[in-house]
Amino acid sequence: MEARINRQRGTVAVIDCYTDEPAGLGVPPYLGIHPRYVAGAASVNGHQPVYLTIDDLRVTSRGRGRGYEHQKRTLNTTPNLARVSRVLEQARLVVVITGKGTPGKYVSAEPGSPEEAAKLVERCAPRHGPLVAAGPCAYTTPGPWAERYDLVATGDAECFVADLLAGEDSSDRRRDHKELDVYARAGACILPQHPWGADATVELETSRGCPRALSGGCSFCIEPETWGLPSFRSAKDVQAEVTALAAEGARHFRLGRQSCIYSHGARGIGETERPRPDPMAVERLLRAVRTAAPGLSTLHVDNANPAIIAAHPEEAASITKMLVRHCTSGNIAALGMESADPAVVKANNLNAEPEEVLAACRLINRYGAGRGENGLPLFLPGINVVFGLLGETSETYELDLAFLRGLLDEGLLVRRINVRVVVPYSGTRLAREGARMARRHHSLIMTYRKRIREEVDIPMLQRVLPLGTRLTGLRVEIAKGKTTFLRQPGTYPITAAIQTPLERGEVMDATVVAHRQRSVTVVPRPLDVNAVSMSLLTSVPGVGKRWAARIVLGRPYRDVAELSPLLQEMSEPEALAAALGIPARREKA
Repeated sequence: MEARINRQRGTVAVIDCYTDEPAGLGVPPYLGIHPRYVAGAASVNGHQPVYLTIDDLRVTSRGRGRGYEHQKRTLNTTPNLARVSRVLEQARLVVVITGKGTPGKYVSAEPGSPEEAAKLVERCAPRHGPLVAAGPCAYTTPGPWAERYDLVATGDAECFVADLLAGEDSSDRRRDHKELDVYARAGACILPQHPWGADATVELETSRGCPRALSGGCSFCIEPETWGLPSFRSAKDVQAEVTALAAEGARHFRLGRQSCIYSHGARGIGETERPRPDPMAVERLLRAVRTAAPGLSTLHVDNANPAIIAAHPEEAASITKMLVRHCTSGNIAALGMESADPAVVKANNLNAEPEEVLAACRLINRYGAGRGENGLPLFLPGINVVFGLLGETSETYELDLAFLRGLLDEGLLVRRINVRVVVPYSGTRLAREGARMARRHHSLIMTYRKRIREEVDIPMLQRVLPLGTRLTGLRVEIAKGKTTFLRQPGTYPITAAIQTPLERGEVMDATVVAHRQRSVTVVPRPLDVNAVSMSLLTSVPGVGKRWAARIVLGRPYRDVAELSPLLQEMSEPEALAAALGIPARREKA
């Protein structure tokens, strides 16, 4: 379709369908880079960006019937919800940002596809402004859905939008850091329009591309082919962006848009796939964020290449200590192991051998395993495991499980084990050579994913967050029936479930009383035994309805010590004792 662009000053609608990429997350409560950059491009060119989410469109398209108020409270709607149709009709451009390059499950948001977004725009405003598809969906895998759009930004969306609004021919060009820095600062203006506002965790880009582009990178990854070798943003420019975000109220930050935090500013990029880290470059980056937002509440990172850590242990140790010192507790380095099978590592040109991943886990544990203020360890490794790769056999899955169990046996702490079934994206070697691998091994994959969750996840979580651990600053994300799910701001936060209805956005401290595969059950801390509900007491392991009823009937209690005799009668008093902060059993004389 041919689009007629009204270049007079007005509004540009930026519709965030929530992006999830190998390096970069924009699913609420996160605010990704793409909507901010597009908003910045609009602002710099004299237009007012209006930020909307796919949930704004979902709620508007259903109308103000039954359930409307509930959807407003539970979905990720913006302050602009009441005027969605008017914004779409009057906008000079309607830019839809979508693209899910990484399979995942989300607590309180569901990414939208380009097809869904186009349909909802039509329903909400049949006479809308020119529709632009942008983001990962546009620059990686445009498909039949593109026919629904007037324009498709196959280059950087911010450049595409800037050129259109400036009266130039739309192009598929890529921006350099100088241009990016202008848009990054200007795009901070949309933070107050985000569903979480200043409580959002803002994703920051430090580079894009991968040092392993020399050999094409991993068989399944779009990063090397899309962006090539990395180029790094300066600490000064990142500092200016964070300054602008902090002025809008931002206090939670994640350095997530890079392939490896240890490789930032590394020496030998383009000469070797294992460049030597530069600790001073990482130090400058971390100090820049801290200087720009001295009152920040969260500073976390994301990806790290274990091969870089193993190949350069001295520099890696220095950087690890810096990350512990400058970042906030609960921080995670997501290590891209992908597979513990050496044959699969070779067949897919993966990051690291299993021995290198183990060396990286040991080094990070050495400096980061201490417990921080929010109740979590300061800095731990995470492990990414990918199923469905080239060359997998039944032995592959056994090797993966054995490697993870070995971490337990050695006493190491791993905060997160992410088991994914690979998505063979168009243009990758995996798509050309092994797209059917996951389907062929579906039964094995399901079996071993379940075994990892049961045999590794739960005992590891019990080690990382022992019974009675106090978690501070838990924020309500969503409530389903009587169960409320909370998380701390940050990178890959642990999900905590509590059996009491709470309002979204509420913040509380809690005590861990039970462990599930990838989450914990909590109770409020302090626990007011004279006011706590029967259902919440029943949710504590070892209590059940019988003991909960006895506790309720025995109210009021002058202090929790009065419950000690009851604990002596219970067969499993440990969880309740942890919740109350008293010993589970009397000491024998």
